[in-house]
Amino acid sequence: VTHSKMPGEGGERGTNVDNQMVQDLINKLKRRQLNSKECAVGTVEALRSVIGSTKGNNPARILEEVRAVGRELVRAQPTELTVGNMVRRILFIIREEYETQAASGESAAG
Repeated sequence: VTHSKMPGEGGERGTNVDNQMVQDLINKLKRRQLNSKECAVGTVEALRSVIGSTKGNNPARILEEVRAVGRELVRAQPTELTVGNMVRRILFIIREEYETQAASGESAAG
């Protein structure tokens, strides 16, 4: 008998899915206790907490963490489109910021 982990049980290699703010939001999403605006704000706040608790300044690691948590949030309430939209916006902002920093680093070195 194999035991598979349920979503949110830390199955994602040491990600921040176990973060308390994320778990609270997942529970509220599952119970449909939030309207669309509250979902959007809660998603952004939870992801800000995840980004803040991600060790190091490695953009790939941050993107991986945000994606993993975003997957769990969307899985909690797939019909709430604002959650997925906010996750994608934040991923875009992270990538854009990294590219900006990389370009300014190259121009300073050259």
